[in-house]
Amino acid sequence: MRRPVLRVRIGEPSGEFQLHREDERTPGSLGILIASPSGLATDVSKVLRTLHDPHGPLELDRRMATAAGRAGMATAFLAGQGNRVWAYPAPAFRMVLKGAGQEVPLDDPQVLSLKPDEELELRVARGGKVLGAVRSEPIAASPLDASGPPRRRAALLAGASGRVSRRFAGIIGGVAGLALLVGAFLAVWPRIEPAFLTPNAEELENRVLGFVAGSVSSPANGLPEAEDDARQAPSSQEEAAAIVPPNPPAAVPPGPEEAADPGAGEWVFRTRGAISSSPCVWDGGVLFGSRDSTLYYLDAATGALRWKLSAGSGIGSSPRTTDQADGLVLVGTYSGEVLAVDPVLGELRWKARTSGRIVSSPCVVEGSVIIGSYDQSVYCFDLADGTRRWRTRTQGRVRATPEVCGSGRVAVGSADGTVYCLRETDGAVVWKRPTPASVLASLAWNPDNNALVVCSNDGTVACLNAADGSPLWDRRLEPDLNAQPVFAGRTVLVGTGEGRLHALALENGESLWTAEGRRGFDARPLVVGAHIVAPTYDGAVHVLNLADGSAAAVHELPGEVYSSPAVDGDRIFVGTLSGSFHALALP
Repeated sequence: MRRPVLRVRIGEPSGEFQLHREDERTPGSLGILIASPSGLATDVSKVLRTLHDPHGPLELDRRMATAAGRAGMATAFLAGQGNRVWAYPAPAFRMVLKGAGQEVPLDDPQVLSLKPDEELELRVARGGKVLGAVRSEPIAASPLDASGPPRRRAALLAGASGRVSRRFAGIIGGVAGLALLVGAFLAVWPRIEPAFLTPNAEELENRVLGFVAGSVSSPANGLPEAEDDARQAPSSQEEAAAIVPPNPPAAVPPGPEEAADPGAGEWVFRTRGAISSSPCVWDGGVLFGSRDSTLYYLDAATGALRWKLSAGSGIGSSPRTTDQADGLVLVGTYSGEVLAVDPVLGELRWKARTSGRIVSSPCVVEGSVIIGSYDQSVYCFDLADGTRRWRTRTQGRVRATPEVCGSGRVAVGSADGTVYCLRETDGAVVWKRPTPASVLASLAWNPDNNALVVCSNDGTVACLNAADGSPLWDRRLEPDLNAQPVFAGRTVLVGTGEGRLHALALENGESLWTAEGRRGFDARPLVVGAHIVAPTYDGAVHVLNLADGSAAAVHELPGEVYSSPAVDGDRIFVGTLSGSFHALALP
């Protein structure tokens, strides 16, 4: 019997960075590789304290997300078990998945299930110097692995600059001692945990594989280019036709793992995976996807589950609804599929296929569904049956959601550093405009003056004329712009990954005010009357005064937030990377 272990080859040493490594010594323990600029020992120790949780290997998604929230903005880390690696990038570093002659950059926190011919490289962002690379290798399993004495399962080796210091060894020893004390205390103290905190092995396996399906196995990111299901005939050699299966799967009935806790107009619903999908309010309910491979529809007033649908893969895309009488819910998945779902019954109407992971959200225009894919393309599908109408290729992955920018046109940014304006009918490029860096955030169009606001990942905010792409103004902010900008009258709201929310004048980009948070404003802000609802990555949901950015209220959530909020009446809705979905009362 063989089982996978993690190995890391030594990269080029660099005195600019500090690396910390630990071997995975026993089944259920972690192998760890942490990288940060020299001098940031505190950030490294914060990550270690979280990863060495005394509760053991349960609920790794939650523990990893918490570690990411506590790490400094400049710290990246990899932590793994067997062939699974939890990857958390940072601006100073790049993570690149290599396999089958392809390289796929990883810009978002995610979980990978490595194949034997794949490795995950940790590189310096500037210059691309390789600091180390994790790969999975099968070894013979010992019968003692399940319950016997400690045994080394994996080694994460750092370069000359990544040796473990005595200082860190002391920290680790102290944490281990504390873990024993806490463990003894917990053994005699009764404790009740939600069911979603203790998944069994099969559930964890499904969650991990669903979370990363579409990022580790195809030409661009690991997906087969044709649908495996024999019921679906391929329309080309690149992707399968989008048709209704003869027996579309029904919505999965409610299970005991979810729990709605209504009280004072607020409630919490718990899922089995991280939530980065932004919610969508529809007909008295709220829709959202989870990395547990499920699309959920809850009652907006109580949090009760109306239905849920198994998507077969993790969902980071945000659902969209149509306005027809027989409306649809549309959402993309990590396995590269676009799903069209009956919003009343929760049953699948049709699905379409791309060749790459989908994080982009659907854009519905004149009977069409337009969406971006990590296979470097923008797709258009027929809203009625999912038939593909066109595909336009860019030179980089498309994470952003296409934005309507005038009659018969949509605009979208690409990781190739270009904004594309496409004709809705056939995908032809009307114009394109280079940007200083990758465009990962969705664009924002203001119809009043036909202005298109673009956020590049280096911190450049540009305002373009949507008619021809000509520049109107630009302004340089902090780097790492992940969220779509939002208009509030003649004001543009832009959040940055360094924890600042900027209010800029639409006419010229001048700064009106700046609000600060502890972590990045990675979610799209929401304007509600005279207030702004703006989550930060550390789990704080800030309610700010629109006039000057001053604080009106703050909600502290038990998990990091990458999901953008939605509003219905006097409630706002937001999900967390710890798997909880919240309804919060507006002040």
